[in-house]
Amino acid sequence: MNPATPPPNPAPVWLAGWRERWASSLRFRLLALGLMPLLVAFPVVIAVLVFVGGDRTHALLTANLRSNLAGSTNHLEQAKTEARVRLSQLVRSQRLVDAIKSGADRADIDTLLQTAAENSGLDYLVAATAEGQVIAASRPVATGTQLPDTYVVRQARIGVANSAYERLDWQQMAALAPDLQGQPGADGPAAVLLINAAAHFPLAVTMPDAILVGGLVLNQNTSLIGHMREVIYPVGTLPEGQEGLNRIFLGELPVASSQAMVGPIAGALDAQTPAAVAEQVLQRGQPWLGVHAVGDARYRMGYAPLVDGDGQRVGMINAGFPDAPYQRMALVLLGTVSALLALTMLAISALFLRTGREIASRLRAVEDTMNRVHHGERSARVARSSPPDELDRLGQAFNSLLDTIEAQEARQRAAQQMVEQRTVELAAANAAKSEFLANMSHEIRTPMNAVLGLTQLVLDSELKPAQRAHLDKAYQAATALLGILNDVLDYSKIEAGHLQIESVPLHLPQVLAQSVGLFETRAAEKGLQLTWQIAAQVPHTLHGDPLRLGQVLINLVGNAVKFTDHGGVHVAVDCLGCDGNDVQLRFSVQDSGIGLTPEQARGVFGAFQQADASTTRRYGGTGLGLSISKRLVELMGGHIGVDSAPGQGSTFWFTARLAQNQAPREQAATAMPEERPLSELARLTQPVRGAKVLLVDDNPTNLLVAREFLEKLGCEVVTADHGQAAVDRVGQQALDLVLMDLHMNGMDGLAAARAIRALPQGETLPIVALSAAALPRDIEASTQAGMNGHLAKPVSAQALADCLLRWVAPRHVAPPPPGPDTGAPPATAPLRTIALDTLRADLAQLDAWLASGSSRAFALSEQLTDRLHGSTLQPLYAHVQQAIDRFDFKSARQHLLALQQTTP
Repeated sequence: MNPATPPPNPAPVWLAGWRERWASSLRFRLLALGLMPLLVAFPVVIAVLVFVGGDRTHALLTANLRSNLAGSTNHLEQAKTEARVRLSQLVRSQRLVDAIKSGADRADIDTLLQTAAENSGLDYLVAATAEGQVIAASRPVATGTQLPDTYVVRQARIGVANSAYERLDWQQMAALAPDLQGQPGADGPAAVLLINAAAHFPLAVTMPDAILVGGLVLNQNTSLIGHMREVIYPVGTLPEGQEGLNRIFLGELPVASSQAMVGPIAGALDAQTPAAVAEQVLQRGQPWLGVHAVGDARYRMGYAPLVDGDGQRVGMINAGFPDAPYQRMALVLLGTVSALLALTMLAISALFLRTGREIASRLRAVEDTMNRVHHGERSARVARSSPPDELDRLGQAFNSLLDTIEAQEARQRAAQQMVEQRTVELAAANAAKSEFLANMSHEIRTPMNAVLGLTQLVLDSELKPAQRAHLDKAYQAATALLGILNDVLDYSKIEAGHLQIESVPLHLPQVLAQSVGLFETRAAEKGLQLTWQIAAQVPHTLHGDPLRLGQVLINLVGNAVKFTDHGGVHVAVDCLGCDGNDVQLRFSVQDSGIGLTPEQARGVFGAFQQADASTTRRYGGTGLGLSISKRLVELMGGHIGVDSAPGQGSTFWFTARLAQNQAPREQAATAMPEERPLSELARLTQPVRGAKVLLVDDNPTNLLVAREFLEKLGCEVVTADHGQAAVDRVGQQALDLVLMDLHMNGMDGLAAARAIRALPQGETLPIVALSAAALPRDIEASTQAGMNGHLAKPVSAQALADCLLRWVAPRHVAPPPPGPDTGAPPATAPLRTIALDTLRADLAQLDAWLASGSSRAFALSEQLTDRLHGSTLQPLYAHVQQAIDRFDFKSARQHLLALQQTTP
């Protein structure tokens, strides 16, 4: 061992051993728990008793001391009060009054005063004139001696009888009692503390103006202090025959004590008395309670100030008792309680250890049986024990369990094999389905992007009517094919639990107008009347998922139009009730079509279900629409159903719980974004015109479609056909946005996005996925790779315009030069920023749709509200919008006519 290496610390090793034994042995835990009352609980309880009991004992003794001090103070106050009362009585004594009134001999008056002082328990009595010159006294005081000018003398001169503690020096005391024992200096203090009282004789014509002064000398007043001790500490009240202590102090000097005062009384407080006593009592005037030594013993002492008539603190009163007997009593009590507690804890520990040993032994028997069974001895069983308690029943239950296990083991092995085989098959099938859906989505969306994009680009060009009609039908067919694909993917999302319902503001009339408006052309071609109505009590502004609500309505209205050859389709919205801020709505789609049998109605909401095989052949469809609608309605907190009869039409209905929204109508979300013409989209993207966009795709056709769209929206497009080329482009030039395909040869889009993020130019550059991979896992993978968003193919010009407006910073575009002066008033927002030709055409189209009652008027009206916001035409158009919201198309057309006449 290297001598420089310090030896291991034994404490952690010991602690680790205890932890291991605690974790691995029930017997050790029971042993530790059995010793815990004796080794842990007992010391804790004793510590609590010591601290809490000591504090409680101290509080009780302090309260007793406070009571003793109050009693001593009251006793001295009573003596002062009695002196005042006695003087008040003596000045009305007829004999004394007559003697002074008649000018009797001094000796006779002295005799009367001596007798009165003895009978009253006073140390002296002095009769003097109002000016303070002695007339007679119970003590040998010379006639004409001037009385000291004290508080009680001044009070008596004005006719008020009073008494007070007073401090007089020996020269002043000579005017009251010159023959008192003791002298100043070595024999005693240099002053006298006394209870002095004075009263004025009754005034009369023949009675001289005189006062009577008398009182008690507190210095060496053993009778007073002894009587005080007997009252405060009666014999036998203190333990062990101890006596209490009472003392009177003149300033800091003791002048009277209930115990013999050994030695001269010239010193200050006892040498062992805290200096804080004089500071707190004499200087602050507050009582002091505590413990300090008096001689060889420790006393609990209390001190209170004595205040003279002028408010000066001239002395202290003291009360106390020995502390040692109480401490011994507390120790005896603590020892007794500790002994009883120790015996109790010892008995509990012994009983617990014995019970724990028995429990551990019987559990070990169960463990041994389990080990034997584990090692192949299947016939091993736990032996019966006595008495038949819970542990015995546990052993027998274990035996029954072994019997059951042995009987079921063969069946479980067979079932387990079947489960494992089935699990493998299901996992393979699920993986194959997921992979198939991913591949199908990607492989179909890639050509669909080219078909829809190229078709839309051609439709945006100059075409002959026949060509436009053919291309419109091709575009509708491609859109229908995309709808089938979306149905399959939505069903897959619902099955996997990945589809979430949003809660955003929506405008209910707009949701219905756009959903129903998609089928107006088809209904008109079949000669059907397509109408919708919202009940008056239904709020228009709500919170919910406009996209999914519109998806359900589109599915139901589309089916109604598809399966109806004559008559019409009517959509209605009713309110079923309100619950707090939520409103329960009922949507119904009634048609006059072929209807359903009861058997068909029961299975129509199942996946891949249609009425019969002929339905698919005649009308087409995947059979997923109603199944998806059912799941979406349930996610919105509602139910879906159908009331139908063959040949009498059908009424498909569903309920939804939506939150009421108090936000302004212009903040409400629309049901679905409407696909706008490229010309209008180019106007909307004016703030980002000139943005440089990197378009990355390895499919030349898709690259062509997206590039055409972006250039028509005013962007400068840079292309790349693989990931590495995209990374190089970012490093070579400044870009505003990257549109990245995910699946490409070589470096794919995810790797390219991570490589771009590692470049200084690519840290904040917006990167948006543009891919036919649209499953949740693809979106999550693009987010983890650092992309800002995801666009699914086939992509529309509307989606690209929204992407540009969201991720490209707006650029400053100078307004066109002002036109000729029209004389119109100045606008809040200049009218030249509005395309007037387009505005006039849209107003004319709105008037035509209002005249025919078309629901398309709602969507166009919302667009016009946004475009005219802040202009001079906004107040006039507000009347049109309000009338449309009330379904008052006639008034709306009147306001629209006035607006058209005002438009430049």
